[in-house]
Amino acid sequence: MLREAGAEVLGIVSIFTYGMKKGLERLAAANMRNVSLTTFDAIAQVAAEEAYIKPEDIDRLLAFRDNPSDESWMGGNK
Repeated sequence: MLREAGAEVLGIVSIFTYGMKKGLERLAAANMRNVSLTTFDAIAQVAAEEAYIKPEDIDRLLAFRDNPSDESWMGGNK
């Protein structure tokens, strides 16, 4: 909408991004630069290092990130 109004949009800056595939594809299609201070991947890694989650849970979290509509990631290690 900003571009349609005549603005020169240089990109998007955020504090955090999930890095979800569909969103990244849309930004690329719009030729939009995206810069974030941190990512879901980085937070998951630090959470495992700090023992907030188990290291093996990272794969489940990234499975959610890659395809949130596939709920098989919820099974986890029982």
